[in-house]
Amino acid sequence: MYRQSGIVTFFPTLLYLIAKLGFTVHGKERKIMVRLYNFLKNEMEARKKVLSSDSTEAMFLDGYLEEMERHKQKNIKSTFSEAFLVGNAQAMVIGGSETTRTAILWLFLAMAAFPEVQKKAQEEIDSVLGKDGKITWLERAKLPYVNATIMESQRWRSVVSLRHSASADAVVGGYDIPKGTEIIANLWAVHYDPEYWEEPEEFKPERFLVEENGKLTTTKPESFIPYSVGRRNCPGELLALIELLHYFVVVLQNFTLLPEADDKPPELIGDVGVSYHSKPQNLRFVPRD
Repeated sequence: MYRQSGIVTFFPTLLYLIAKLGFTVHGKERKIMVRLYNFLKNEMEARKKVLSSDSTEAMFLDGYLEEMERHKQKNIKSTFSEAFLVGNAQAMVIGGSETTRTAILWLFLAMAAFPEVQKKAQEEIDSVLGKDGKITWLERAKLPYVNATIMESQRWRSVVSLRHSASADAVVGGYDIPKGTEIIANLWAVHYDPEYWEEPEEFKPERFLVEENGKLTTTKPESFIPYSVGRRNCPGELLALIELLHYFVVVLQNFTLLPEADDKPPELIGDVGVSYHSKPQNLRFVPRD
C-alpha cells in the first residue's frame, strides 16, 4: 500500500475539502462513513434504553456504557465517552469487514493469476483434508503451503497501514518530527525491498517456508508487517487470519479460480481508498470434480 501518491499526500487538508464536496472516491467514502457513524450512534442510543430496563443480554456496548457511567458517578476523568464508543464500534465494523474482504479478494485474484500456486495449494488441501474435511486454527500447521500462500498474498498486496502519532519530538534521518505528527508506515516499501525479499515483484509463497525436523513449516520474517507495526498494530490480526484460512481452504476445496476469459488476465493494480483494494472485475469459479 501507498505505492501511489498525489498532491493530497503533501497537502492533506485538501483531502477534507475535496471529500466534502464529493468530487472523488474519498467523497463517496466519507458519505458512507457518516452513514455508518449515524447508524452506530442510533444503536448506542437504543442500547442505553435497553440497559435501563435491566436486560441480561451482554454486548460490547453494554460494558462500555456501564464503565462510562461508573466513571461519571465517581467523577473519574477518563477518555470513556459516547463519541469514543461510537468511534470504537465503527473501527470494529470496518476492521472486521472491509480489510478482510479486501484481503480475500486479492488472494482470489492471485490464484487466478498464478495457477501453478493455486494447484499446489489445492494438492496440499486434497492430501490433508480431502473433499469435505475441515481445518481448525489449531491444526493450521498441517497446511504449510496454504498458510505461506496467504502470507505471500498479504506481502504482495498490503491492504492497509494504521496511522500513528509521534508521542514526542524526534529527529529521523535529519528531519524534524514534531510531537503529534501523523505517521504512516510505508508497508509497500518494506514488502518490496530487495534487501529483505528476493525477487519481491514475484508471487512466491516458498519464501515463507522453511524445513524443521524434516517437515515444512512457515516462518515470519521481521520484514513481514501486513498488520502494521508498533503499539498500534492491528488488534484484529488473529481474527483476520482465521477468516482468511477458512475462506481460502473452503473455496479451493470446491472451486478452481480462473480469469473471466482465457485471454483476459486479472487486473492486479488496485486503487487506494480506505484500503488498497482491487479493481471491480469478474472471475470464474469452476466447480472441481
